[in-house]
Order: sequence, then C-alpha cells, then structure tokens
Amino acid sequence: MGATRRKKLRTSEIPPVLYASVSQKALRRALRSRLLFRLNGKPLALFDRRSRAARRANATRVVLRIASRVAAAAGAAFYNGRPGRFEAESIPIKFAACTKLPCPVRGLTRVDAAGGIVVAPNGKPRVLLLRKRERPANRWVLPKGKRQRQEARRRAARREVIEESGLARVEVGPYLMREHYFDVENGRVVFKEVSYYLMRCPKGKTQLKVNRAEGFAAGKWMSFDEALAATNPVRAHRSLRKARTAIKAR
Repeated sequence: MGATRRKKLRTSEIPPVLYASVSQKALRRALRSRLLFRLNGKPLALFDRRSRAARRANATRVVLRIASRVAAAAGAAFYNGRPGRFEAESIPIKFAACTKLPCPVRGLTRVDAAGGIVVAPNGKPRVLLLRKRERPANRWVLPKGKRQRQEARRRAARREVIEESGLARVEVGPYLMREHYFDVENGRVVFKEVSYYLMRCPKGKTQLKVNRAEGFAAGKWMSFDEALAATNPVRAHRSLRKARTAIKAR
C-alpha cells in the first residue's frame, strides 16, 4: 500500500525533527525545484534519529535535518512507516538543513549572516524573539541579518540585532555557533550560514521597537522553553540550547 493511501499524521504525532539520507542528485534537483522528493517516485524515508539515517549514507548521499512539524503545519503530509521511520511524498527544501554541503552543489548561493541570542537581565533568563509578518502564517525568529562586505561578524551581529529589534544597546558576548540551513529568497534556494553570539540587554533597556520595514510584526521576551517551542528547530534550536548552557555555566 502506498503512502498516499495511508492516514495522514496530525502535526502533534510527528517528531519536531526528522532525518533523511538523500542522494546528491535528488538534492541538486530539490535546489532547482525547491521540492525534495525521491527520483524513483517512492516516498521519502525519514527517521527519528540521525544514526538511523546515517546508516543509509555514503559518499554519494547526504543526511538532512527536516523541521517536520513546521513542514506539516505548512501542509506537507507525513505517514507512519516502520518503528522509528516516517514517510512523505515530498517536502519543501526550505524546511531542510545540512551542516555541510557536498562538493557537487557548491555553486549554490551562500548567505553569510550573523545574529544574537539576546538575554534580558534579572531573574529567570528571557531571550528575544521577533515575529516575521509572512503568509500563510506568522513565525518567530532570532534577530539576524546579512553581513556586509568586509564587515566583522561580531559587528554585523550587533548591528542587525539593534536594527531589527529597536533596542537601544546590547552587549555582545562570546561566539556560540553557526547554524546552516536552506531557505528561499526571491524564488531561488540559498544556503544560509548564520553565526550567533550570546548578547545581553542592559537593565532598563529592554523596550522593543521592531523594524516593520524589514517585515517584522512584533517582538517578545520569552523563556528558553518558550523560545524552543516557538522557533524552527533546524534553524534556531542548537544555538538556543548552547546559549542556555553557557548562561548556566556562569
């Protein structure tokens, strides 16, 4: 029985992140069509653990992280397979992430960006999120933006956070990590590489005035648990968790 005849899973029945091992040919096709699917017409195999997908990987394949619940909420259909395995006929490439691109797709446009995990002072740590005004649904994101030519990433991160949030001042702390994922800009797939820094907002300077000209509708200070629940897991969760660990270690 094919996946199209199975009962579509509800979003709550799908793990937040699934892993897929795809051929480089399928990936190149997805970069052109903006849609990830198997070339032989069979459903995509998705796994709840990276190790299970990695068993299928080799020199000609690449393991992708899929923001499965976010994709399902946007209309992608997921079905049950064997234990630990799920299936989908296709998934938009914008819901996929890959730590390192294979050589055959190096011609893909790369976007070098920087941003901040901005933490408010006092009490239980709260982190800044911005809400993008997009259709069909709004989404919460970390403040970030493209690095200008020859601009230091740390400086770019501070500039973008202030420009997008309207904060009067932020103190830039240690570098956290670099997130890598696919996105679509002006109808074309790009590969974003975002460097995140831990930042602190001085006491009494937490008022937000988001930049509506850049497509932001609102800003909010959230707990780390709330931020993890509100954001795309393959774009923000690794840096959020690293920031939380760095704060606890102090």
